[in-house]
Amino acid sequence: MYPMLIARLLVPGSPFAQMIGASAARIVAGMLFLFCAIGYAGIFAKAGKPRAKAFVPVLDVFTAYRISGAGPLLFTAYAVTVALGASWPALAGMVGADTGQAGSFVDALALFFYAYQCFRLSAAFGKDIPSAAALLLAEPLYALLLGYGPAVYDGPAKPVNPFQPFNVDRYLSDESPLDADLKLKDEYKEGYDRS
Repeated sequence: MYPMLIARLLVPGSPFAQMIGASAARIVAGMLFLFCAIGYAGIFAKAGKPRAKAFVPVLDVFTAYRISGAGPLLFTAYAVTVALGASWPALAGMVGADTGQAGSFVDALALFFYAYQCFRLSAAFGKDIPSAAALLLAEPLYALLLGYGPAVYDGPAKPVNPFQPFNVDRYLSDESPLDADLKLKDEYKEGYDRS
């Protein structure tokens, strides 16, 4: 999510930049990039990639997509939606269109692609859904924890179903209430069968 925020901070005339001022927006964007880059340098080192890739603006996100197993196609979709979202107010102003709903849709799509990458990256380190949510919501801090903490990189995440990056079946055990209800239903099925 930090590339989307940095793009918004650096675009002249964006609401974020107008709210805090252009020079303050550049400082905030630089600090955000630096914290994330330091965290991703540790992540890249654990994945066997050069740390220097974390300090190159587009290459860092591309490398994160690669080591997470998300792939170049999803990175391209994300990059296009971020670029379109950052330039949407200017594009809409040129054609006289409304910047509201279409711009929000593009931002939501970019957020979806980036959230998917965060889930895959978290799964590549053997972490679960709460870890992925922390990476998405507090990326500078959690990237530092992943990069320099005890987490071990297990290779790109390879989920069985690409729409389910985590194995949620392991959370459903034989002792779960749902399974107990299903067993009870099977036990009394013969008594209610009216065929």
